[in-house]
Amino acid sequence: MPFDWYYTRLSHKREIPFHAPNDPFVNDMSLFKISNDIVGGRPIFQLNSMTSSFNYEVASLYRAGELNLPVKYVELGNEFYLGDEQFKERFPSSLDYINYANEFTDKLKAIVPFADTKVAVVGASTPNGIPGRRALWLDVILQNINKYPTHRPDAITIHEYYSSGLTDQIVVTPLANSTIGRMLQKPFSRRDDLFADELYDIALTNLNLSPSPPLEVWLTEYNLDESTGKNVGTWAHGLFNAIQTLTYLESPLITHINSHAMTLTQFLGIF
Repeated sequence: MPFDWYYTRLSHKREIPFHAPNDPFVNDMSLFKISNDIVGGRPIFQLNSMTSSFNYEVASLYRAGELNLPVKYVELGNEFYLGDEQFKERFPSSLDYINYANEFTDKLKAIVPFADTKVAVVGASTPNGIPGRRALWLDVILQNINKYPTHRPDAITIHEYYSSGLTDQIVVTPLANSTIGRMLQKPFSRRDDLFADELYDIALTNLNLSPSPPLEVWLTEYNLDESTGKNVGTWAHGLFNAIQTLTYLESPLITHINSHAMTLTQFLGIF
């Protein structure tokens, strides 16, 4: 749901087919600055591509600069390949989205403070041949990403969520060995599919277009995803997420990773 950086509340200024609460809550960027200084991070600013304007979102980056937050990485939206009605209204197709992203990136990089800011556009993985607008999303993005070669997007974001394939909870007994083995093998098999499909396509685009620097991949979300399994939040979940992390480090294309298990609630978190 879009967030208004200035008024520190969820934003629904534009008429879109859902209703959001309008109660402001304290989440000012200056508070984020305190947290960021503690960890010494370089944040990825995910801009509101749903309901906001170019100038309003650029103002947020200027505000970050005022606070001495590094504006090195920007992501244009989140999971628009899903079939949510508000996503389809804003971006009826992936071509509409990449046209928007190309124009936004071209204008942003023409502004001196942000000329070297890296911009990522929403990509998509398609585990198990997911149908719908997601199926061809990445293909269209890659076919049209080089509209402005000197001011093009720098990266593709991908989110990776998949289940363990188990329905019963792992227990600590010798009989569980084969079960835990099936669960912990899943990140390796998914890695093979990701590398052979989405990452191969991105590498091929780099080869054909020879962009300088080459396109990167940012895995800005990944985790175990289970609605029916019983291993979320268990020690097995922790091992599963660790293996996911290690497999992503194997590809030179992947330059940023962010495990949602480190920041979410007891349902999806590992602690």
